[in-house]
Amino acid sequence: MISSKVFWVDILQALYKPVKNLVTHSSNSQKRVVVIVTTIACLALALGLFGYGLIREAPKRVAGTKCAGPDQTVEVDSVVQLVGNHPTRNSGRVDPNGTTLNYSWELSFLNNPNNSNTDLKNPSGPETSFVADVPGTFQATLWVTNNAEPFIYCRTPDKVKILVKD
Repeated sequence: MISSKVFWVDILQALYKPVKNLVTHSSNSQKRVVVIVTTIACLALALGLFGYGLIREAPKRVAGTKCAGPDQTVEVDSVVQLVGNHPTRNSGRVDPNGTTLNYSWELSFLNNPNNSNTDLKNPSGPETSFVADVPGTFQATLWVTNNAEPFIYCRTPDKVKILVKD
């Protein structure tokens, strides 16, 4: 980021020398104008560079990135594999900065599988699975966090539908 102390000192010194020479060889009214204009210019430059640094370093939310995977259609008694992974931003356990990611999967029934006895295997891992034991529509919901904050590269929560056919 641009906000190192040395950088700011260099900018202020570079601006100070020509202003000092101009003020030294000017009348009082000209000195006031030069000082005011220079002060405003320095503030505008500092705020602009500071704002640029904030914008440049701000995390970018990747809209629409499904990390729970695509919707699926399977047959009854199939093992459904769910993989919580952004295609380019995480390897399943850590984010691009090396921070450990936390996963939480939840399985719900949208229509008909009320008599299902299935459970998610490893609901707190990047990959999970379950047996589609009855026909109907299941929904798996995934939350991905790092340091208790939503993982910015994944839609959180992300949902995937699983249609189970006879």
